[in-house]
Amino acid sequence: MSAVEAAALAEAESLAEALEVPLVEAAELLADDREGYVPPTALAPAAADLAEGSLLTKGTIDAYIAAVVELWRLQAAHGNANTENPRGAAVRGFLEQRGRQRGKHDRASFKDRGTDGIQAGYSHDEWLRIQDLLLSGAAYMPQNLRTRVDLLFGHYYLLRGENRRKMELADLSLLDYPSSEGPTPCGCLVTLLRDGKLNKTAKKEFMGALRHKDPLLCTQGALAQLFFWRWHVAGESPPSFRRRQDWYRIKVLVGRDREQELSYPTQLQETWRIFGAAGLVASKKTHLPRRVGAQDAETYGTSLAQISQAGRWNQSVLCQAYLTHLPRQFMRIVAGFSASPADYFLARAANEPPYVLQKQLWPWIEEWEPRFEARARRQCWAEGGLDDDDLAADGFLKLMRRLRIVLLQDLAVLQPRYPSLPFFAYAPFNGSEWDEFAVAVRSDAAGATEPLSLLVQRALPELSGVLESRREALLQNNQRLAIRLEARLEGIQGGLDSLLQGKVPITFTGHFGAGAVGSPYLELQYGSGSGSRASSTRVQFCRRKVIWDELLARTASGKSEEEAVAELELLRAGRSLNRLVDELKQRRRRGQGQGRIRVQVGTPVPDDPDPGPGPSGALGSAREEADRPSSTVSWPSAKPGPPAAAHANISAPARLYSVALEPNGPPERSSPPALELHRFGS
Repeated sequence: MSAVEAAALAEAESLAEALEVPLVEAAELLADDREGYVPPTALAPAAADLAEGSLLTKGTIDAYIAAVVELWRLQAAHGNANTENPRGAAVRGFLEQRGRQRGKHDRASFKDRGTDGIQAGYSHDEWLRIQDLLLSGAAYMPQNLRTRVDLLFGHYYLLRGENRRKMELADLSLLDYPSSEGPTPCGCLVTLLRDGKLNKTAKKEFMGALRHKDPLLCTQGALAQLFFWRWHVAGESPPSFRRRQDWYRIKVLVGRDREQELSYPTQLQETWRIFGAAGLVASKKTHLPRRVGAQDAETYGTSLAQISQAGRWNQSVLCQAYLTHLPRQFMRIVAGFSASPADYFLARAANEPPYVLQKQLWPWIEEWEPRFEARARRQCWAEGGLDDDDLAADGFLKLMRRLRIVLLQDLAVLQPRYPSLPFFAYAPFNGSEWDEFAVAVRSDAAGATEPLSLLVQRALPELSGVLESRREALLQNNQRLAIRLEARLEGIQGGLDSLLQGKVPITFTGHFGAGAVGSPYLELQYGSGSGSRASSTRVQFCRRKVIWDELLARTASGKSEEEAVAELELLRAGRSLNRLVDELKQRRRRGQGQGRIRVQVGTPVPDDPDPGPGPSGALGSAREEADRPSSTVSWPSAKPGPPAAAHANISAPARLYSVALEPNGPPERSSPPALELHRFGS
C-alpha cells in the first residue's frame, strides 16, 4: 500500500470511529465532502461482489488509476525503461465513456437530481436558523462558538475546510478603509492564506470580511466571542510576543492543544450535527458554506470577477504581485450593504464603548504595547523591548483592540435574545457601566435611521454623484481661498504689529511736503513760490483749514474756545462744513475777516493723563482733519526755508499735535511761519 492510500485509510478509520459509522460509509463521506479525496483501494468493492452490469463509482475508478500511476512512478524511479505514463489517451477515453455511462445510469436509477444542484445548499432563513442554534446552545456546548466561527469563515471568506483548520493567530490582521465607505468607520478582518488545494507553492493570498449589518451573522463579532471564551472563560494563557516562535503556531480553531489544529473528523461531526438540528439535508458538509457563499454573492448582484477573486479561482499576475486580493464589492454585498461605496452604516456602532469597559477585555494588550514601542527603538527584551521584530504581532494587537469595540457593541444587541450566553457572567458584562452602555446601544440600534445622504444616494444615484463632485470642488476652492486669505491676514497683522511697536516711521513728506508744482508746500504757501500758484490749488489742499483759521482768529481776539465754537456753529446753522467754508471765504472777501495770521514756534504742552472730552462741532471736525499721528516732522533744507530753530523732530511713539496760528500781522516773505505744536495726548 502506498503512502497516499495509507493516509486515506487512516483518515477514513478516524472518521468512522468518531461518527460511529462503518468504514466504507466514512470513506464515502470523505469522498463526497472533500474535493480531491481518493478512497483507498482496500475499501473499493471487489469485482466478484459487483452485480453484472453495475458501474463502479468515480471514486473507485480514481483509486485504481492512482494506484497504477503510483506503481509506474516507483518503477520509473528505479530505472525502468518503460517511461510512458499509464494515464494516456486510452485511459482518458475510458473515463469519458465512463462519464456517459454514469449519466445514463443515474437517469435509469432515478438518482436525486437536486444533489450538487442549485437546491443543494441552505437558504437565508436556514442560515439564520443555524446561527441561532449555535448561539442558543453555547451555554452548555462551548464548542458551538468554534463551529460558528468555522462556518462563518467558510461562508463569507469562501474558505475550504482545510484552510479554516490551518488558520493561525499570526494570519489575522486589521485593514481600515477610508471614510468614503460610509458614515461608520469601516475595518476589514483580513486573513493570510499560504496553503491549500490550489496553492501548492505558498503564495500569499488574502481574504477579508467587513462587520455584518446583522450581529448574528458578523464574522468579526463571532471571532471576538471565541477569543473571549478562550482567554477569559476557558483559562487559556494569552499569547507571548517575545519571540515569533512563541505564538506563530497558535491556531484559531484549536483542537486538543492550542497549537494543534482542529481535526477533520471533529469539524465534519460538528457541522453534520448542527445541519441536522437545523433540518438541513446536504451531501456535502464542511465544503457547503464555500459553495453557498459564492451563490449568495451572485444572487445579490456581485460580478463574476469579484466572486472569482474572493474564492481565489482566478488570480491575475497584478493581483498576486501587488494588490491586496480583497474584493471590496463582494465584501460589501455579503455584509448586507450595497455594492457601491458610501453605504456602510451600522446603527449599533454609533456609541463608542467607554474605555473603562474596553480595558477589562484582554488587559494584556496594554502590557505588550510599550514593548513594541521600545522594539521600534531597537531595544531587546532585557531593555524593555522584544527579541524579534514582528509586524504580524503588531497587526494582531491592533486587531484585538478593534475586537474589543466589536464585542461590546454586538453583545449589547444580542443580550436580550441570548441572555444565557456564558459571557454575561464575567466582567465587564456584569456591572453598572455595562448596563448603561448596553441600553444606549440597543436604543440607537432600534430607533436609528440611516443618514439622509444614504437615502438620497439610493433614490437618485446620479444626482447624488453630481452633488458629491460639486461638494468636493467647493471644498477644494474653499481650502485654496482660506490659504490665500490666511497668508494675506498674516501680512497685515505683521504690518500692524510693527506699526504699533514703533518699528515703522511715519512721515508726511510724501503727502504734504510737496505741492502741485513739485516745491515744498510751506515754501509755496508762504515763500517766493506761492505767487505763481492759483488760489484754487490752495483750496483743494485743505478746505477745513479755513475753519481752523477762523476759530484761531476769534480766540485771538479775546474770546474763549467755547464762545468761538458756538459762534461758528450758529453761523453754520445746520449746513455742511463745505457750505460753512464757502460762507467764511465770502466774509473774508467782504473784509469781515479777523486780519493777518502770524505763526510762532511754541513749546509742546506736557502730557495730560486725562485730557477729557475734546471739542465738538466745527472745532472737533477741524481737529480731526488736522490731528494726525506723526513720528517725524521736518523742514526741507535744500531751498530757503525756516531757520534751524524752527525744525522739530518728534520720535515714536507718535502723538497727536495741533498747529496754533496767531493773528499778529503778515509774515515777511523771507521768513517762513513758525509752528506752535500743542500735544493733546499720547
